Amino acid sequence: MSDQNPNPFSSSKNLVIAATAILAMGTIGAWFAYTSLDKAINQQPPDNPVVVEPVDPTIPIPEDTQQTQLYLLDENLEIVPTTIQMPKTENEQAFLTNTFESLLKLSQETSNNTAIPQDTELLNLNIQEDGIHLDLSSEFNTGGGSASMIGRLGQVIYTATTLDQNAPVWISIEGEPLEVLGGEGLIVDQPMTRELYMLNFAF
Repeated sequence: MSDQNPNPFSSSKNLVIAATAILAMGTIGAWFAYTSLDKAINQQPPDNPVVVEPVDPTIPIPEDTQQTQLYLLDENLEIVPTTIQMPKTENEQAFLTNTFESLLKLSQETSNNTAIPQDTELLNLNIQEDGIHLDLSSEFNTGGGSASMIGRLGQVIYTATTLDQNAPVWISIEGEPLEVLGGEGLIVDQPMTRELYMLNFAF
């Protein structure tokens, strides 16, 4: 009976080939796994993305307008500025006149954010060497309690000084200097400035 034992060298060679094949398959699998993971990571959106709204360059800014500030009241009756666009003017007096007309027009349309009575009119506005002179209709001096009176006075003073925060303001009612405002008897110093207003009437 002949010897049936396998060739030991042939068996070792087969083992080496099998091990090499397994190693190659493992390497290929690992490469595919890494590539898939990398792609998945790179496709994830960033945390907290910043959305930037595009600016439409086709909308021109009108050259015949200019900005001004109206002074309104917030829910705590504190004075707050709001910026609006209005037609360009030739000088500062026309600028302030248009600004005041815009403030009073707003008071005609709504009672929100303003304490100025709806029928108040600007009778005259002059910029002189000693300050800004305003003449308002009698409606400005009517209605409301002390908080309303203080608020409307602040609206007028701050709006009048939108070009020069330190400018003195002289206020008249129907041509007569304003000395006492409304039924609450608020004493109004003449001229009035932002600084004096804050000293005398700040809430």
